[in-house]
Amino acid sequence: MFNKILVSGLGGLLYGIDTGIIAGALPLLASTAARAWKLGPARLSAVVAAVLLGSVLSSLFAGALADRLGRKPVLVLSGILFSLSIPVIATAGGFPPLLLGRLLQGVSAGLIGVVVPLYLAESLEPARRGMGTAVFQLFLTFGLVAAALVGLHFAAGAGPDPASGDRAWRAIFWVSLAPGVLFTLCALRLPESPRWPVRRAPAAPALFSRRHFRPFLLACAILACNQATGVNSILAYSVTIFHRAGLPGAMANSGDVALKALNLAMTGVAVLLVDRKGRRFLLLLGSAGACLALALTGALFRTGAPGILHGWLVAGCLGLFMAAFAVGPGVCAWLALSELMPARIRANGMGAALLVNQLVATVSAAVFLPVAARHGYDAMFFAWAGCAAAYFVIVGLFLPETKGLSLEQIETGTDLG
Repeated sequence: MFNKILVSGLGGLLYGIDTGIIAGALPLLASTAARAWKLGPARLSAVVAAVLLGSVLSSLFAGALADRLGRKPVLVLSGILFSLSIPVIATAGGFPPLLLGRLLQGVSAGLIGVVVPLYLAESLEPARRGMGTAVFQLFLTFGLVAAALVGLHFAAGAGPDPASGDRAWRAIFWVSLAPGVLFTLCALRLPESPRWPVRRAPAAPALFSRRHFRPFLLACAILACNQATGVNSILAYSVTIFHRAGLPGAMANSGDVALKALNLAMTGVAVLLVDRKGRRFLLLLGSAGACLALALTGALFRTGAPGILHGWLVAGCLGLFMAAFAVGPGVCAWLALSELMPARIRANGMGAALLVNQLVATVSAAVFLPVAARHGYDAMFFAWAGCAAAYFVIVGLFLPETKGLSLEQIETGTDLG
C-alpha cells in the first residue's frame, strides 16, 4: 500500500514538474533564445507547448502499451524517459534539442497521466481509491510549487549579464533530474496490477459500442473541460501574466510561487473531502468558482492599466481560480477518468480521454501568446470563463456520484447517485 501511494505521489510530482518548470525558466530562456538562437515568440510558444504535444503523442499508445506490457513496465519507461529528457534540455545549444527534450518530457507525462490513475484504480480498494488518486494530484501541485521555488531561486540569483541568465535556466532543469530517477527506482519495486492479467485477453465489445459510449464520452468531456479552463496555460505563463498585469521582476516570480502554494494547500483540502463530499459536489463547486475568477480576471485586463495594484488584483483573482480548480476539477477529473471507464476499455479509453485532454491543453498553450498579443489578455480569460461555465453544466446534467463504489458497481450502474 505504501509503495503504491509513494509512486502515485512521485508520478504526480513528475507531472507537476513537467507542467510548471517552464514558467520560471521561460523569462531567462527567452533571453538566450533571442540573443543566441534568434528565436521569436512563436518558437518559444512551441517550446512551452511541446510538453503538451508529447503528452498527446504518448496518449495515443499509452493504453495499448499498458495492456500489452503491463502497468508496471510502462511506469518504469515513463520514469526513464523523464530522466533522459533533463540532460537533453539542460545542455541544449539551439532550438531542435530544446524542443526534443521538452517532447520527451511530454511523452513521459502522457504515460504517467494514463497509467498511474489506471494502476491506482485497479489496485486500491474503493474506500481508499479517492484518497490514492488525490495524492497523485497533491504531489502534482507540490511539483508545481517546487518548480516555482526553484525558478524563483535561480531567477533571483541571475545577474544582468547574459551568461548568468543562461546558466540559471539550465540549472533549473538540472534540479529536476533527481525526482525522475527516484520515481524510476520506486516503480521497479511495484507489484503488477492485480487486474492486468484479466485484461490481457482481447476485448470483444468495440470501444464505441452503445454500452461503452456514454461513460467514455462523459470522461472525455470532463477531461477536455478541465483543460479548457486554461489551467495549464495559466500555470505555464503565470510569470508572464503577472508581468503583463504590472508586477515587475522577482515580484512576478513571488506571485507565481504564491499561486502554486495555494494550489498545493487547496489540493490538500480536496484530499480530505473527496471521499466524504463526493466527486460531483466538488466538481460543481470548483467549476463555478473557476468561472467567476476567470471572468473577473478578464474584466481586470479589459478595464485596468498595468501597475503594482492592478498586478496584485489579477494575482488575487487567479488565486481564487486556483483554489476553486484545486478543490474540485484538479482532483476529481482524474477520478472520473479512472472510475467511469468500463473494464473492457479502461486502458485504451483512458488513453483516448487523456489524448483529448492534452489536445485541448496544447491548443490553449500554443495560441496563448499570439492571441494575447493580437486581441489582449482579456480575450483568453473570457474564453476560459465560458468553458468553465460549460463544465458546470455538463457535470450538473450528466455526472453520477461514484464515491464508495467498486469499479464493478460503477460499470453496472449499481447504486449510482
